[in-house]
Amino acid sequence: MGFGETVLGFNLTNSLYGVVQSAHVMNQETMSKMGSLSTGSMSSMHMRSPFTNPFWWLFPINPLSMFEMYLHGSLFQTVLMAPYMLVMATTMAPFYVIMMGGEMAYLVYERFKRARTAYLKNWTLAIIVGIPIFVVLIPYYTNFYVFGMSGMIFPVTLTSFIVSLIAITLASTLFGRGVYCNLVCMSAHMFSNTFFEQFNAKRSSHIWDYLRWSFLVPMLVAFSLYVISQVHIVKMSIDPLNFYGMFTLNYIWWFFFFLTPVFGTYACARQGWCGFGTFVGIFNKLVFKVKAKHISTCETCESKDCESSCPVKIPISQDVLTKGYVNRVSCVSCAKCVDSCPYDNLEVKNFISLIKR
Repeated sequence: MGFGETVLGFNLTNSLYGVVQSAHVMNQETMSKMGSLSTGSMSSMHMRSPFTNPFWWLFPINPLSMFEMYLHGSLFQTVLMAPYMLVMATTMAPFYVIMMGGEMAYLVYERFKRARTAYLKNWTLAIIVGIPIFVVLIPYYTNFYVFGMSGMIFPVTLTSFIVSLIAITLASTLFGRGVYCNLVCMSAHMFSNTFFEQFNAKRSSHIWDYLRWSFLVPMLVAFSLYVISQVHIVKMSIDPLNFYGMFTLNYIWWFFFFLTPVFGTYACARQGWCGFGTFVGIFNKLVFKVKAKHISTCETCESKDCESSCPVKIPISQDVLTKGYVNRVSCVSCAKCVDSCPYDNLEVKNFISLIKR
């Protein structure tokens, strides 16, 4: 549905308001930021909306043309790049994202109505406010970096990339991984609601505690290649920053999302295949904690509702009984464990609670 509506909107608005830029006039920089490996297969297919189209911000690209461009390319492009471009160009289209964002905001609001604790109520309201800002406004219409989302319309610059990483690092240090993996990331919004709670995983495996660190490697490589290409040490035909981000968020993630009943919610965090999420989770170790008010209460608790509600399947009671709190790298700070505790014995500790002492 999103594909058809985006293609229709692109063609309709451009037929009404002007001639579309064709693929052969798109410069190398524009195509490289979209993850193109070659411009030799470009024809005169209508590809991008000009700024003279008042709806360019809603329909900036034509997903069908992006797909067809690679479909008629080399074997590598046809087999691997064509399906990737089809999914990416559709799920990254602003119209589709805004449509999905509206739906997710409603479901998050339903979560707000059912939340018991003030912390989770405030958190869900923050997510609703953050959806138009972090999912639409910043990644599409600024040069700042939101993992897997930025670069489609305006390219991410080295300065804005560094500033964005500093902001994410600081916010995650002060408030935990959830600042990104619950508040900013579009993928998390899909799971921060009442509907998907029925698909929470029943268990996890210790193997992911070790494998998640291997998924950091491609992220570090992509980020490093981006930086050295921006300082002109090497010249690359693709933008490694956006290619890696869009491949992870708009291709791999959607595969797991469509199979949520099989893999469960938050597979990206639980299994750790989102390297950027693991990177952000490292800062859980500094200030953020989910802490027990009275460890003795946890010792006598038999329900373990905190663990059953945790979408990442962290052994919360084990951590609490061992050290009094939970702050694992995989924790997405959703606070569902806090909200589900029948004794109200869990609380979130972050920068705000520190300054209130």
